[in-house]
Amino acid sequence: MNIHRDKEVNRSNTLDTEGSSFDSNDEEPLFNQEIEYTCKMTKKSDDGGILDTEEPSHDNSDDRKNSSNSLHKEDASSNSEELLFNAVGILMCIYFIVIFQYCFSVQETITTPMVIKLYDWSATEINLLFAGAGVVSIVTSLSVRYLSRRVQDQKLLIVSIMIGLLGSISIVQIDIPQFEKILPAGRFIAGFVLTYIAYIIGRNVVMGIFSNVILGPSDQGKWMGANTAAGAITRAIVPFLAWQAINVVHWRTWLEFGLRSLFLLSALVGGIMNIRFLVPYSEFVGANSL
Repeated sequence: MNIHRDKEVNRSNTLDTEGSSFDSNDEEPLFNQEIEYTCKMTKKSDDGGILDTEEPSHDNSDDRKNSSNSLHKEDASSNSEELLFNAVGILMCIYFIVIFQYCFSVQETITTPMVIKLYDWSATEINLLFAGAGVVSIVTSLSVRYLSRRVQDQKLLIVSIMIGLLGSISIVQIDIPQFEKILPAGRFIAGFVLTYIAYIIGRNVVMGIFSNVILGPSDQGKWMGANTAAGAITRAIVPFLAWQAINVVHWRTWLEFGLRSLFLLSALVGGIMNIRFLVPYSEFVGANSL
């Protein structure tokens, strides 16, 4: 009787062991699946967004490396643009300003004693000459505003230098007494008017090219100051030199206005040869960064 009872107890224990093992075997894969699913799930951030808890893939790291490399390249290119400096364009513009100021300072200082010496003009005639020059200046300034909208500044600059050169040559007196004893008054007035026109067009155009086109990210205040100082020094010194040049040849105009013509010719040749530097800063950077 006891033997039979012990067998039943052992049998029940065996069944319990198998059942527990069966339950643990069934729950183990479910538990592992829940862990994997939990690892792949996303967690909500505090502001309601979705925060991905998966580790970044290898492709994303490559993308980040490529983007960082592109940023470094952009920074390098921007730094190279800042380092580019249009020295030729800046120096040419300063030279143009010096030439125009030289021509105009001679015009406004030597004209009065010269016409008195050559033509014996009265004060009224001299005042009428300068009054007419003022009218020409107003008309030319208005014309520049109109032309600058339709013609490139570089072309206007070259044209203004050509006008100044023509005006200066017309005042050059041929130093042959038998051929030309005195400079004709008509030639002088033509050269006087052309010089005014050239100065009004050229100075305005050069300042526009210099400030808005060439300088770019450079220190504009410093270079504009240098440009203005160069023109001011020219206007302070040239009248004394021009007086000596015209007085030493006994008021014949070939020396002073011949030198002025040579300076204008050099400005014309320099402007044509270096016109590629008289361009907007972005174009200069694009042409020199290739």
